[in-house]
Amino acid sequence: VLLRKGLSWAGAEACPQAKGTMELILSEDGFTLRAVDERGRAWPWSMLLCALTAAELRCGGKSVVLPYDAPLLAERIALGENGTIYRLERDGEDARQLWRVSPWCRDGLTLALRLVSKLKELGKAEDMAGFMDSLPEYHRFEQVVHLDGPETAVLRQLSLDRDAETGSGGRL
Repeated sequence: VLLRKGLSWAGAEACPQAKGTMELILSEDGFTLRAVDERGRAWPWSMLLCALTAAELRCGGKSVVLPYDAPLLAERIALGENGTIYRLERDGEDARQLWRVSPWCRDGLTLALRLVSKLKELGKAEDMAGFMDSLPEYHRFEQVVHLDGPETAVLRQLSLDRDAETGSGGRL
């Protein structure tokens, strides 16, 4: 109900699920969102954060703040759009200040509203599939590694030996 009212407020029409229409699906807790585009392709939260990055920057924004674990693809998109990505746990107070005024980066409902609003501003409200096709290809790979020692020691050594970025885990 809240999503329907919010979409209406953003100038979008909420309608029953039908072939050829975009579908936005809030997680049970409301903190994440996934989408199905007009062609039936499913887009997870992580890719919607990348779509938001592109939409924000294409609409004239200069920077976007994202959770630490958002895909590195967002950095590539920002570089191509002459924008900046700030990440929590990496970029200090600048990231925290932007985070406070950007609820769409941590809440599924506000992401849905912001993304629909930005797509409408770009003239892509009826063509999420085309907009998603304009983004670079995305593949995500995660692996859990079991360690034979304290995690902090391993992360410290990786950051020294491999120039790994550490925050919520490590990024090589």
